[in-house]
Amino acid sequence: MNKFIVFALIPLILSLGLTSAIPFSDASELDQICIDKVWLENSKGKIACVTSSTADKLIQRGWGTFLSDESLDEKTTVTAYMKDDKIDYESELNLLPLADGGTGPLTVTPIIGEISKEYPKLYVPGTEELFEDEIRLSFCGSGMPFVTYAQASACVIVETGDGKSYLFDIGSGSIGRINAMQIHGNDLTNVFVSHTHTDHIGDLGPFWAQAYLSGRTVPIELYGPSGANHELGTEYFTENFLKSYTWDFETRRGLIATSGQAINVHEFDYAETQVIYDQDDFQVTAFPAVHGIDGAVSFRMDWKDLSVVFSGDTNINEYLIENSHKADVIIMETFAPEEYYIEYFGWPKGMYDDSIAKHHVPAERAALYFAVVEPRLAVSYHQTLDELSTPLIFEKIRNYYGEPYIFAQDLTVINITPDYIISRQADIDENSLPVVTEELKVTDERKYFTSEWLEETVLYEDDLKEILEKSNKQ
Repeated sequence: MNKFIVFALIPLILSLGLTSAIPFSDASELDQICIDKVWLENSKGKIACVTSSTADKLIQRGWGTFLSDESLDEKTTVTAYMKDDKIDYESELNLLPLADGGTGPLTVTPIIGEISKEYPKLYVPGTEELFEDEIRLSFCGSGMPFVTYAQASACVIVETGDGKSYLFDIGSGSIGRINAMQIHGNDLTNVFVSHTHTDHIGDLGPFWAQAYLSGRTVPIELYGPSGANHELGTEYFTENFLKSYTWDFETRRGLIATSGQAINVHEFDYAETQVIYDQDDFQVTAFPAVHGIDGAVSFRMDWKDLSVVFSGDTNINEYLIENSHKADVIIMETFAPEEYYIEYFGWPKGMYDDSIAKHHVPAERAALYFAVVEPRLAVSYHQTLDELSTPLIFEKIRNYYGEPYIFAQDLTVINITPDYIISRQADIDENSLPVVTEELKVTDERKYFTSEWLEETVLYEDDLKEILEKSNKQ
């Protein structure tokens, strides 16, 4: 297969099978593949991608006709990066985040290696099965403690070709994007947290709470580090997290299932390099990170012949170098240079050195690290992305690193196989709810109730009608 990979520029609009709400659109505006569905054209010349059963219903009602793929065969060519190819560094400086008008992932090497199947230009959750030797990384948060509409805090979903899913960090604002990936809660219960800063664990609350209505019935398995003492560890955090939500829990007990609200904590020693998870050929190794105080870690994932390193928050250190040499993908927190913080945030000179430069990784340092450990794909995250920061970061990275590189933004999706890596953006339903089971079962009894005197104040429809009638007569 040659190095020119074809993306079909044809629409992909997922139908829910509801004949009253088919999203017909102009073909010229769409750029996706219709996966396992069929094309339908309505009387106004607009098209949609729908299931065969929905198409049959619409055609019977005279609302549409079938279209063939030949009538929608516009093509465009994307050049795959092969080893020793020249990277267009100048074009990198013009890349824009989606929030500022960008149209794709922040990279000029979206395809690395010889690809063996056709991928849609955008990833639509729930439409693509993975190869048996394939991993998919989905960034449900790429930013900092400053949660914005465009960026949630740190969160990455890791899916493997055997149908398993894992969650690494669950920072503030990430839950909506987690739900948009359409993975059932019972299939996404292994949560690995690098430390307990809010931008890495802040959305554990809504993730825990939504099990009531989404039908998650199995406990959350939470893997996190110890601290210098018990009060600084994951166990202490979880104990007090659950205590703080006692009222929330008790209001639901006996009404709907609460088994999914249990959290099994697997706290491990932050100071040791050790395997903390080893099931289904998926192995997670934790090792110490240097971030503020003791108690932060980084992770390495190994599955079959593929490896991914997730830095969490850390300065570069010997443990990181030792555990990330020649990994397939390295996800490294990477910050814009000092001039960005002076100009954008108004920081006084010197504040950057005492905060970011000590406890995080500026872009040039990240570049040197990438050059030392030589990943197939270097990935940065954990920085507010805008028209000012993005070119500054790319410029600093290229001072020392000349291989394939991407700065992950929210909804960046990276597929990894032994032969190739492909980076795209996800096309999500922004109103996605958690995937719900067929049946919600009550598993325990209520302990608390509303007091009788308070219940007696409730007004129902007849009561309100009577009040309204009396009011109208006056």
